[in-house]
Formats: sequence, structure tokens, C-alpha cells
Amino acid sequence: MNYRTDEIDFSPFNADEVLKALCSVLRSSKHLSFGYAGDIQSLIDRIGRVFYAGRAMFFLAGKDDGKVEIFEYVKSGKQAVAPELTSLFGQKLSRHLMTLPQDVTLVEDANKFAEEVDDEYREMFLKVMTAVGKERVYLIPLKLRPSLSEADKDERLAGLLLLQEADTSNSVKWNKLVVDTLVTISDHLAKLFEVETLRGRLEAHESEDPTTGFLNRRGGVVAITEEVERARYFKDKISLLLIHVDGPKKGEPARSVGQEKSVLSAVSSVVSTMTRPVDVICRYGHEEFIVALPRMDGAEAVKMAQVIRSSMGIAMLNEHAAAQSQAMTIEPVKSPCSLSIGVATMPDDGTVFDELLSILNELVAEAKDMGGNQIRSRARSNN
Repeated sequence: MNYRTDEIDFSPFNADEVLKALCSVLRSSKHLSFGYAGDIQSLIDRIGRVFYAGRAMFFLAGKDDGKVEIFEYVKSGKQAVAPELTSLFGQKLSRHLMTLPQDVTLVEDANKFAEEVDDEYREMFLKVMTAVGKERVYLIPLKLRPSLSEADKDERLAGLLLLQEADTSNSVKWNKLVVDTLVTISDHLAKLFEVETLRGRLEAHESEDPTTGFLNRRGGVVAITEEVERARYFKDKISLLLIHVDGPKKGEPARSVGQEKSVLSAVSSVVSTMTRPVDVICRYGHEEFIVALPRMDGAEAVKMAQVIRSSMGIAMLNEHAAAQSQAMTIEPVKSPCSLSIGVATMPDDGTVFDELLSILNELVAEAKDMGGNQIRSRARSNN
């Protein structure tokens, strides 16, 4: 059920207002990164506000794991429905919804549209649409053109925009000009997604550390600098961790190559498990890692550092057990393997990456001077 193109009513939006709204959204997408949740939420908030929407939702297809990220703007007085779609079944419904609209689709009657929804999802769809309300809803797919090697395949979807009018009165219904502008925005976002995906694939080959799977120093510095700049632009907080693997104590034997590999594997396992998908992890030195934590203040970052440090003992036991199960002859690391971690937060400790890194180096040096196995920050120290 596509929207009609034969009825053009330029009220309440005139051409100037729609152009201003379009320019506002395009400007806000200038610094957009689909890997940064804050960017996407800011964008969907902007779309909702400038088009006077009752609700604006963005369903973003996961790149590898099939997860659908859902971002929602809701006008005051309306009920948010994104939390309903975070469950396992809600995720399945979201993926199914993304396959339904091949073009711009207007949903005026949820019960009628539910006929196009598979039987297993229909009940939950109607439940969600009851919470959404009776106002008209537009579904706008973000289409990706197939590459040359995929010329015989159908268009792929990067995501889905769901936009709802503010109320049911005829005086505020979106006209063709508004809907066409929203389609232009969705096409623009699809192209941005495609470019970012291709760029990411190319950069991955040059910026990945083969031992840990994290970013290497070169790629990590670039990515973390971008995160810091983005946080400064949006006036968000961001915290950085500098994680240093403590060496053997005085009088203890040096670690063999195999033991060092086990230690690196344990640290990698802990850091990747304890961090979030939006965090940036970089192997900065032979036994040093930097973790960027967007939208996390210093106190929360210290708590994460504590969890990472306290998890190393179990991680080393797991590495030893894995080596034994594979009949490997690597001698286990006999002395406890500990971490010295520095924590710095923007803007409290600096406003650019170099300033934050300088403070992190000082904090890690302090931790090592105290015997290691320490977490240090300017705000507080933790043993």
C-alpha cells in the first residue's frame, strides 16, 4: 500500500519549510558514523523534531551478527516502543519488518497491514502498533544498490525508517513534498551506510592487529582520535583506558614467547568480553592496550577497569586449561599476571587525544612505580 502521488497539498508545510528541514537533517549527518550510537540517535531526534513527527524510528541492520539496532524519537506524551523490540522475538519481528516494504509504504490501518506480516509475528506486531497509536505511519526502506559482482541479486537493505504523523487531524497530515523529502533523506543515509561499510572493509586489512584481532596502533590512534573529536563536537563525555600488562616481579623468570602469547590472549579475551560493541579497542604497544569508552564518565570507566583487572586471574586459568586440552606444551605462567590501568576522561583531563594520552602514560607510570596491579585516575586512586 504505497502513498498516493496524485494529491499534492502544500499545507501545513510549504516548500521553504521543507527545504529548511532537509538541510537541517543533512547538516547533522555530516559527522554521522553508523558505528556510533550517539550519532544515529541525534540524527533520528533531529528528523523527528524538524518534521514535527509524533514518532521517528530507525531500524539499522547489523553488519555481521544479524542484530537490528533500533533508535527512536518520541513526541512528548507518546509511548516508546523500541524497548519492546529488544527481546529475542522482538529482534525477529524487526528483521521481518525490514523485509516487507519494497517501497514507501503508508500504514493507515494496522489490522489490514498485519495481513502482510507472517503469522508467527502478527500478534506481537499488532501489540506494538497499538502502543504506536492510530496516527498514520510511513515505512521507508534504506536501499543499497548491488555491487557489480552482485548484479543479478536484489537490492539489499541497510535499514528502515518508520515515521509517524503527530496526530490524526487533516490539517497536519504530511503531503507529497514532505514524504518525497523523507525518501531523499533515506536514500542519502543508505549511501552513507554503503560508503562507510566499504571503507571499513578496506581499512580493516590495514588497521587490524593479527594477534588480538583489535585495531593496531596506527588504526587505533586514528579511530580513537575520531571518537574524541566526535565526543567534543556533540559535547559528550568519553573515557579512555590505558591497560599495561605488568611484567614478572624482581627475581622471577622472564616469560617465554608461548607464555607471552597466553597472556595476550587472556587480556584480549577479558577486554573484548567486558567492553561494549560501541567501544574502540587498540593494541597500542607489545603489552599495552587503549580502550575508548564513548558516553562514559570517569566513575563508570574506573568500575570497568576494576572488572577488567579482577578478571585476569580466571582468564589465565582458562588459557592454561585450553592449552592442556589441546595437548600444548606451553608452561603455564606461574606468577600472577596483573594489569596497571590508567583512566582519563574528556573534558576533565583534556580535550584532545594527545592530552588524554599524556595523562594516561603518567597514570600508568604511577601504577607501575607502586608495584603494579593498580588503577589510577586523576579523580581517585584504586588499589
